[in-house]
Amino acid sequence: MKRQADDKKTDRQKRNMQFLDERLELLDTIHKMIDTDQEQRGREAAEEQRASSIRPPTFCQCISACFSRWLRRCMKNADD
Repeated sequence: MKRQADDKKTDRQKRNMQFLDERLELLDTIHKMIDTDQEQRGREAAEEQRASSIRPPTFCQCISACFSRWLRRCMKNADD
């Protein structure tokens, strides 16, 4: 009789171990999903930061560029 009780315990232990293994596998999968999401969000944040670091030209730069284009056109027309 004692032998049967020991056998039942081992069956129960096996089921419990299988249950724990399945749960650990599930937790590992969830952990990988979270890591992937965080990496993606990190990349998106870096892209947003990079995009915001590109500043529009200042007023002086715009005037200078406009004047340079105008001057080139004038020089080109003078050569023709």
